[in-house]
Amino acid sequence: MHQVFVLGSAQDGGSPQFGSRARPQQARTAASLCVVAPDGRTLLVDASPDIKAQEALLLDIPSYAARRAREPFDGIMLTHAHMGHYSGLVHFGKEAHNASGVPCWTTPAMASFLTGNAPWSQLV
Repeated sequence: MHQVFVLGSAQDGGSPQFGSRARPQQARTAASLCVVAPDGRTLLVDASPDIKAQEALLLDIPSYAARRAREPFDGIMLTHAHMGHYSGLVHFGKEAHNASGVPCWTTPAMASFLTGNAPWSQLV
């Protein structure tokens, strides 16, 4: 059976928001999910700016932890164009993870935005 893990549940900037002077009772990262198949295949739903901390949470899942470090996700699905749903893609770039061949599913409008604008266009 596939498992769905909620990696983050706050609005795009997490909670508390940047610039807030409130001290958080419990900080929350930006909305993101990961679907993990029994064989360890993964689908990341939304690449939040908090992807590094969120991916670390998955290391407690044995089928995920057994994956090779160079392949954290088999695919990415972006649900919409709010900054908290795609800005984590920068972590897949050459200066960070240097991923290659990870499919990304999105709307045609979002695909056009990503392919037509840096730094996103460098990821395609």
